Amino acid sequence: MADRNLIRASLICVIGSLGAGSALAQEASDRHVFRNLGSSERLVRGLESMEFLLTAEDTEGRYSIVDWVFQPELEPPAHVHRSHSEVFYFVSGRMEWTVNGETQVMEAGDLVYIPPNTHHVGQPVGGEEVHAILIYEPAGFEWGAIESVALTDEQRSDPAFMSDFFARTDIDFQSEGSDSGARHVFHKNASAEAYTRGPMTSRFMLTANQSEGRFSIVDEVFAARGQESIPPNAGHIHNFHSEVFYVVSGTMEWRVDGDIQQIHPGGLVYIPPGSHHAFRVAGDEDVHAIMLYEPAGYELNYFRRQAMSEEEREDPEVMADFFRHADISFP
Repeated sequence: MADRNLIRASLICVIGSLGAGSALAQEASDRHVFRNLGSSERLVRGLESMEFLLTAEDTEGRYSIVDWVFQPELEPPAHVHRSHSEVFYFVSGRMEWTVNGETQVMEAGDLVYIPPNTHHVGQPVGGEEVHAILIYEPAGFEWGAIESVALTDEQRSDPAFMSDFFARTDIDFQSEGSDSGARHVFHKNASAEAYTRGPMTSRFMLTANQSEGRFSIVDEVFAARGQESIPPNAGHIHNFHSEVFYVVSGTMEWRVDGDIQQIHPGGLVYIPPGSHHAFRVAGDEDVHAIMLYEPAGYELNYFRRQAMSEEEREDPEVMADFFRHADISFP
């Protein structure tokens, strides 16, 4: 699995190097999404509540993203997902996670990555609720969550029905997982190295190597620069990658395929491949955002550009080659 996903990411970079004009470049067949927190009904399930920020339908099956709040009394059972990976990014509160026998307490700004076939359980600690963002890949978490709330007492007490339900929703309470070679990740953001480029500061939370090519996740801070609007000629396109920007604090104004909207804390923008996009920091407050880049590899492009000399950056041929390999085109 690891080799397959890494090869997938590598092939996309190679295809991207053929250029934006290639017949292989993906059309913008799917639609971008602007979604602020509170724009859809919240689902309550016992000691949990959730709002679906991105669904399988939104992302053409790439991933689901869920705003999830756990009450401090929650004590979920350990389990395994055989065919899905999960990422939990923590907005507030503290949660103790045990993944493949390793236990860590995760706090605001931290991240845990759980690959498929990995035994795991998380529980709030400290007597306070936990606010987290779940990235579930491939998409579809919302289907099982909605169905679980609608289950009748008769269905819940029927072992055969529940066994089928858990099989359909990829939840296994019996398995201890398997050694697929994939490794979980506990990322402590406070101790991560920060890299600054212009008005942007980045911390790499999950890389292509760590996620088996699924996606890269980056903690980013964008400095306010007093822009009144997004410049008409600003923006670029990724022909083979999707992006999500989840806003932790501050306000971002995005223009995606000509559609302009503001994203506030707790909201996100989903940018499918082939979509022309640009943004500005709205107001005087810096923006703190979490960026998901799928398939993975953002950090490879970032460090390649950082390593360029002044001479290389001023060479049109060198930069054109860089942008081709980085899947960045300027219409």
